[in-house]
Amino acid sequence: MHHLLRIFITLFFVPHFFISAYGYEIMDYKIWEYQPYDGKILKMLFSPDGGILYTYGSGGGGVSIKALNFQSGEFLENIHNAILYDISNDGQYLLIGESDSAILWSVAYQSPVRTFSDSYSLHSARLSIDNRRVYTSGAVYLEGHIDSSAVIKTWDAETSELLNTNIRPSAMVKLGEIYEEVTPRSCGGIDLSPDGNFLYASYGFMYEYYPGVWVGMGYGELTYLDDWQTALIVEGGDSSFSPDKKHWATEDKILDLETQTWVHSLEGLTELFNYSPNGKYILGKSSISYWGTIWDADTGQPIVVMPATFGYSTAGAWSPDGSKVVIGGWDGTITVWDVIEFVESSVGKEAEAYGK
Repeated sequence: MHHLLRIFITLFFVPHFFISAYGYEIMDYKIWEYQPYDGKILKMLFSPDGGILYTYGSGGGGVSIKALNFQSGEFLENIHNAILYDISNDGQYLLIGESDSAILWSVAYQSPVRTFSDSYSLHSARLSIDNRRVYTSGAVYLEGHIDSSAVIKTWDAETSELLNTNIRPSAMVKLGEIYEEVTPRSCGGIDLSPDGNFLYASYGFMYEYYPGVWVGMGYGELTYLDDWQTALIVEGGDSSFSPDKKHWATEDKILDLETQTWVHSLEGLTELFNYSPNGKYILGKSSISYWGTIWDADTGQPIVVMPATFGYSTAGAWSPDGSKVVIGGWDGTITVWDVIEFVESSVGKEAEAYGK
């Protein structure tokens, strides 16, 4: 579709469709809107008390992390020109990335506390639930090897000691209608389950699509953290574990972690953001509008769509009490929505309207 035609449909047709189909003035639930970046919003994390929203976005030729007072809507400061990965459970530290290192950053003192670096290409990092471990992922070049290898490293968060280096082995991945053995060359995003039992990682590999023609592809792997054995291999994509530790969402599906069976598909989801704090809803991006959308986690049906001023939503997060949602856009805009009343009154009715 021509780019200008897509913009026209997004700005004029889609808003009318959703508002008229739902029978609600969705915009009435928008609290405020800011534009802290001139590039897209890449990630957003709340402090545990919900008072501060940490944003990570691009603009001005680089990326930066900023802090927003969520009560007043005032941006406090530009924290650091780095990548935002995670926040500790007590809100005292941010886990950020800079060059080839992950850094534990003190919120109170605005300075690095510990650095986790071991001469490799860093792609992602996460803190364990108890804040005692740091997991980093990326790619390394092993001696005698031409190609890189995917790696996940485990660190002691208090001492910066490297505890484990896990070079991921080859895996059987479904390519079309057959399974083939591939070797992961890099490890991208990683995610941890709330009980610390599982780690999810997305991997990249090179595949000879035609003789002499190699293309980059990817897959995702759910791993048991106690022995690093594979639990499940999926096509890849974003990840979010439910707060009750029973379910896991990836791509557009929900998995029962105990039975290892898929229980729901999320209708129309193209990008997954995260579960709500009560585990009843899932926030992501819709294939119809590319706007922030909320799905009913029990049925997989979409129930609320939050229009973006200039289209594409790129990031989203729930406030810790679950009453509000923040949506980031490709134009650097952040919108805040008071969703709890709207969501609870829309379950059932909205999904039916969306389907039509």
